Amino acid sequence: MQKDSLTMDEARALLDLVIARFPDAVHKVGKSAPIVKYPDFENGVVKILQHKENELSVAESDAVGKLLKPVVHEVEAIPNVVEMDDPDDIEATLKNVKRRRDNMSTASSYINLEFICPTSNIVERLFSRCKLTLTSLRASMKPDNLESVLFLLYNKQWWDMKTVAGCNVSAATPDVMEDVEFEAGFNELQE
Repeated sequence: MQKDSLTMDEARALLDLVIARFPDAVHKVGKSAPIVKYPDFENGVVKILQHKENELSVAESDAVGKLLKPVVHEVEAIPNVVEMDDPDDIEATLKNVKRRRDNMSTASSYINLEFICPTSNIVERLFSRCKLTLTSLRASMKPDNLESVLFLLYNKQWWDMKTVAGCNVSAATPDVMEDVEFEAGFNELQE
């Protein structure tokens, strides 16, 4: 339940497994348990993710109504068979496969709902990180700086020291540029 990539239908399947093993848990984690604030919305999203749109109740349909795809009037016919005139034209083949996959995904009248988090654990982790970051030593940190620090902490896979140095160089004044160039040269000597 702690995975960031967990979808609502996967979470519901796990909770249903818990209920199957421990029937008394239905009052705590069942589809209509008090912890579920919007059961019609949750049940609707789960049914859509399971490709059971035709089983939506009226209340569920109303709850997820804002998640409908915009209506497209003209739809281009996409062949089911990948045709390849030139065996060396891999890009065209990949485009045809992607278009066919996209066409299959348009079978649902709802947008892709995999982005909806089934639990609040991501937010709870963020608040915990804020508590650890904003200590008494950093009590005077401005909100923008805290936001930047947290953004960098949670997106470590997208940056490294060279990226940060590049940002510093582009926004630096001439005297700071000398320090950055000196540090870069010093780091190269150490490597």
